[in-house]
This record gives sequence, structure tokens and C-alpha cells, in this order.
Amino acid sequence: LTSLDLSNQPYFKTLEAKGSSVASVVFAKGAAVERIELPSLVKTLNLSQLPYLDGANVEIDGGWGNITSINVTECPNVSNDFSLV
Repeated sequence: LTSLDLSNQPYFKTLEAKGSSVASVVFAKGAAVERIELPSLVKTLNLSQLPYLDGANVEIDGGWGNITSINVTECPNVSNDFSLV
């Protein structure tokens, strides 16, 4: 499994995918996501419209070095947290 489509899961709160082969994830707009743990295979991260997600609760296995693009539009608790970069 290399991709997860959670676009129909608005009540989804936690994704624990560290160590998996997941390379892409699609979240539902406005979803209740509070915590995300992803493997280093992820290159692009779209956290748009995840109002409950906090920057401290986004973890990438091995760090952020492989992320080439990130979208935090309408994700206030992450877009105001520059410790991710």
C-alpha cells in the first residue's frame, strides 16, 4: 500500500504510518485529524484545511529532509508553527 485516500473520513483523528510504504495521503477537507506520523517516503505533504492539527503532532520518520512541498492553507495550528521547517 503506497497511498491512502482518507478523503471520505472526516472524523479520522490519528494516522500512524511510520515505517510503512505509504508515500502519499489525502485527507478529508476539514477533517478532525489531530496527529500524523508518516514514513520518510512522503515527499509532498498537503495539510490543507485540517483545523485541529497542531504542528507538534506532525512527525516524519527520519525528519523533514525528504519533504519537497508542504501546503498548510487553512491549517492555523500548523501554518503558525514554523518549527516544522
